[in-house]
Amino acid sequence: MQTVLRFTRRLATYPLYWPLNLTLLVLFLLFNIHWSQAIFWLVMLNFLVFIIGRIVQTNEDPVVRYQEKAQQKRVPKSRLPYYQASHLTDQEIQFFRGEMAEALANIDSILSHIDYNAHLAMLFKRFDTEAALKAYFQALTKAPEQLNLASDFLYQYLPQLKSAIDQYIAVNEQMDKSASKIQKLSDLRNQISDLAEAIAVSYENFTSGQHKGV
Repeated sequence: MQTVLRFTRRLATYPLYWPLNLTLLVLFLLFNIHWSQAIFWLVMLNFLVFIIGRIVQTNEDPVVRYQEKAQQKRVPKSRLPYYQASHLTDQEIQFFRGEMAEALANIDSILSHIDYNAHLAMLFKRFDTEAALKAYFQALTKAPEQLNLASDFLYQYLPQLKSAIDQYIAVNEQMDKSASKIQKLSDLRNQISDLAEAIAVSYENFTSGQHKGV
């Protein structure tokens, strides 16, 4: 459901540039609908998507609001050379900046708990997670055209690691000392360890791919 809402919100951000508009217009004309009526229905459809998007925005989580705030900012001059070298359109630049804003929000959340206790500190130190996260993010900002190469990192490892840490803290804060709690904490530590290792491997693969000119 969240994926559908997120997709709708993105359509609403640039409704008049919705790629399906051209397809729908062609279909309308193929069914012998007068061009004026076709344009009318396209405008109405775009308006409907826009309204739905505004409704979604009022119920979105802080990470999405963080993303929207970044999208509305003027693109810094220091970033323009990277975007121009990658031949990104204005819409692609805004999409990229939105994805990176969401990634940064997840990274900030993860790093804020990196020293929560000795167990987490040890796990993150083992895989040098803090350095890997920061370096990965910086590498992506300098190579926006290679965003697809980091899809596992952005859409799986980062949100899953944030979620696992949040769950770990929630369980650890519980007052009971039951065996089930101890087992749950152990399972979550293993999950966090696996994700931290996956991020380290993903970063290594990303940088090696850059060196090979992928």
